[in-house]
Amino acid sequence: MNRPRPGAVPPASDAGGRGSRSFPRFAAGLVLGLFAGACGSDTGGVAPPTAPPPAPPILLPDGEDTVFLQVERSAGFVLIEYSIGQPPLHRLTVGGDLYYEGPTPEIFPGPLLPNLRRARLPEAAFREVLLAISATALAETDDEQILEYASIIADAPHTTFILTDRAGEHRLGVYALLAGRFADPRVAPLVRLLETLGRVAERADHESWRGERLQVWALRSEPFPEPDLATVEPWPLSAPPAPAERVDCRVLEGEEASRLHALFAGANHGYRWEHEESLYQLVPRALFPGEAGCAGASPGANP
Repeated sequence: MNRPRPGAVPPASDAGGRGSRSFPRFAAGLVLGLFAGACGSDTGGVAPPTAPPPAPPILLPDGEDTVFLQVERSAGFVLIEYSIGQPPLHRLTVGGDLYYEGPTPEIFPGPLLPNLRRARLPEAAFREVLLAISATALAETDDEQILEYASIIADAPHTTFILTDRAGEHRLGVYALLAGRFADPRVAPLVRLLETLGRVAERADHESWRGERLQVWALRSEPFPEPDLATVEPWPLSAPPAPAERVDCRVLEGEEASRLHALFAGANHGYRWEHEESLYQLVPRALFPGEAGCAGASPGANP
């Protein structure tokens, strides 16, 4: 049973019988607090400084498990294992569950499975994120890209912020987000939002995320370039690789997903997997709740 988030306001009905555009009470209280600060107390006849107008409320969708904020980043010019199948930077639900990738050990070759985590944000941290979102232009954006540095910096990562509220989905992408100053005033609040997400994730209690579904990309490969660090193992999936002309990505569940997760937990990016005298590089990761998996790929030979 889903437990209600502390301070959450259930949807109400207006005179016409439609659900009102409500949002968590703690967010409403925070907006009211900004109004109260603007009104202020008696200052002895000296006019207090004008406070900025409060940000509009975030009209969160229904459902505690519903993801309303996601931040994605394409990897730019990096090794293939870091450019396909990568998890979102952050994925936040209405109930306050934050899914993200934690630090990666500084070893070579790196672990085959990414360090995925789930943190349950306390109310104050959740409110901090809501404020950071409301300071951005996300809620007023349909689908836009900011490409100021596209002609200046080659192969930089592209960061996309996706907000889903009761009005629908809003996407705002920035090429080379951390490259420097932007003329577009929408960028700086996005950087602050990203910093806020990183900060609340670092402070919150977290647990490793294994999930119940495993995404696996399979790529035909040459031997690992450093023989002393290479390992070759038999093809581990129950179904054979997809034909060479197809992109091979599959989503696995149940017993096979559990078996492979345990196997991959002890592997690294120096592993190659052999099937009928051909070598393959596998890029697996657990999927977060609600992710479809294999984005942008034709599914491989699923069992």
